[in-house]
Amino acid sequence: MSISQNPSVIAAQIRNEWPKIQGLPAHYLQYMDHMYSIHDRYKGMAAPDVILNFLLASAAWQSDHASVIKSHLFVMICGTFLNSYQDLHN
Repeated sequence: MSISQNPSVIAAQIRNEWPKIQGLPAHYLQYMDHMYSIHDRYKGMAAPDVILNFLLASAAWQSDHASVIKSHLFVMICGTFLNSYQDLHN
């Protein structure tokens, strides 16, 4: 399974894998629909914050594909937070 770095593409993949999504996870996916990189913002929220909130709200989504996609999203936001930390301390 190939996973994009583009949050809007990932949101579409999630909807294909989790067709009955509702509540907060659906809300954060709607935000991700308007983000094209990890550096984007939508309605005042940064992409890493939206993705982290999605991950926290999506505990009910469990499958092999869910684990792969969630791990990929986690790595994306960890890389962003690590880069921000390094920028502050250089």
